[in-house]
Amino acid sequence: MKNMKNKIKISFVFAVLALGLLLGGCKKYLDKAPEATVNEKDAFKDFRSFQGFTEELYSCIVDPSKSTYQTDFNLADEFISNASYFVSRRMDDGNYWAWQWAYGSYFGSSSNAVVTNPTSPYGKVVWPLAWYGIRKANLGLANMDKLVNATQEEKDIIKGQLLFFRGYFYHELMINWGGMPYIDKVLSPTEEMKFPRLNYRETALKAASDLEQAAQLLPLKWDDTEAGKPTLGNNRQRISKITAYAFLGKDLLYAASPLMNRESTGIAGYDADLCKKA
Repeated sequence: MKNMKNKIKISFVFAVLALGLLLGGCKKYLDKAPEATVNEKDAFKDFRSFQGFTEELYSCIVDPSKSTYQTDFNLADEFISNASYFVSRRMDDGNYWAWQWAYGSYFGSSSNAVVTNPTSPYGKVVWPLAWYGIRKANLGLANMDKLVNATQEEKDIIKGQLLFFRGYFYHELMINWGGMPYIDKVLSPTEEMKFPRLNYRETALKAASDLEQAAQLLPLKWDDTEAGKPTLGNNRQRISKITAYAFLGKDLLYAASPLMNRESTGIAGYDADLCKKA
């Protein structure tokens, strides 16, 4: 009995020592190095770091013909899907909510995960990526004052890209779901998410304002700028003045169409003023 008690005491001592070593080791291992912390002042202080933040927005662009392995939606009413789990078949059956989860949908997914893989278009869907991109653009615009170590050209290019992407992602939302609340600020986690839903025209005009400002700030050719020299020869797919004007015209023409004009004003005809602006 005495030997048993001694064994229990020894085991307890070893357990306490092991626990102490384990906790001590974990504390040392899990301590974060000071250089691992990136604050907002560092992230947005110069063109290189701010552009690195902005670059992810390019990976939020969704190519509907490549986001899944099934693209029969391109055939429209000339095709009836035989697979009941495809989104096109679900919509033929009248289940229009299937865009959220059915296979072959580039609109959304069951998890609505944000996939920003720059090397693969697969798995990217419009709904979560558009809202993610809008928030990221708003976050960048809210921190423009921290971009102090930069030329005016660099500041204009950063701001122009952020404004373009906010307008572009709203355009992507509109052409699939109609008018939206236009969020143009960074929302706090505690803020009540109650914003009025605008009609198509109202949303399109706000997007047009962003796209027009972006066009005024962005360069015609990145390769001709000092900011574009570090990536000379690899700038062809960056957002430029031409891109912004192209989407500005597209945004206004869609809003001017009889279908969208009827939703916004009740008039089933073209909006001549918006056509002229486009």
